[in-house]
Amino acid sequence: KVSLAVGDGGNDVPMILAANVGIGIMGNEGMQAARSSDFAIGEFRHLKKLLAVHGRHSCLRTSELIKYSFFKNICFCSPQVVYFFYTLFSSTTIYSAWIILGFNIIFTGLPPFALAIFEKDLTHDVISLYPELYCTSDRKQPLSLWSFFVWELQAFLQGVVLTLGIIYSMASFQTAPYVEDGKVASADGVGMLLAEAVVWAVTLKIIVFLRHWTIITHVCIWLSLFAFYMVLLILNTFFCPLSAFGDSNPVSTCGTVDNEVLRSTHSWLVVILWVSVVLLSDVAVAYIRRTFYPQPWQILQEELILNQGARLRRATE
Repeated sequence: KVSLAVGDGGNDVPMILAANVGIGIMGNEGMQAARSSDFAIGEFRHLKKLLAVHGRHSCLRTSELIKYSFFKNICFCSPQVVYFFYTLFSSTTIYSAWIILGFNIIFTGLPPFALAIFEKDLTHDVISLYPELYCTSDRKQPLSLWSFFVWELQAFLQGVVLTLGIIYSMASFQTAPYVEDGKVASADGVGMLLAEAVVWAVTLKIIVFLRHWTIITHVCIWLSLFAFYMVLLILNTFFCPLSAFGDSNPVSTCGTVDNEVLRSTHSWLVVILWVSVVLLSDVAVAYIRRTFYPQPWQILQEELILNQGARLRRATE
């Protein structure tokens, strides 16, 4: 059980402190209740908007952020688990150290930021008209153990599918070469290709379940993908540290990103194929749920869209 206490005076301070959530009202009786509370409002009439609107959005954003943060990290780490079986559980990593360092900070850091700030399923006005939406099953337990388990199991399976699909699609693990100059692909190239597929998969995942789009959301998502390829170009130069100073014998991984990832048609087709495969389940589940098992907020969304379309048609007639 979760208790909520609302008070506006000094005598309400013990009650506010004892409750799980305390709300203080700044009024004629002073600021003691507001200073001791978790949330402070100016008037009692603001309580409905605080609970039904801001509370609903905060619950939605926090739960989705937690599930997505674990999702993208499990999807990123599960390929390493699969790769251990190919290296006899050695300490070899399939990713470059720079990719591991930049995954959460540069490549996938901005989309969760936009999700935690701008995500919402309905507008403030609509939620104020239908406060009972706060009591639906998907809002009472948005971060249930079952929903968390489904998200993370899906992340692990998608990471495994991406790894096996890319490994067996690349000629470097077979016999035939696929690089233009006749060389077989290196393990560094496969790791870069797998990192590219994972970044695309986790970014498109947030596009599938995102409920509200803003300009900042678009900028965060596409800027993250752009930053990933900019880092790849920089790493391509880092793989040639000796040649950068005029040495004629660069390291063996020189030009890995340029030759095996960015300029290879085979690599682009492999990434598109397997990212599409892992996202197919997300799109199918989202379609089935919205079509055959819609939540109350989804039904209300469709009603609002239909009503807006009807008003627009009447205005143009």
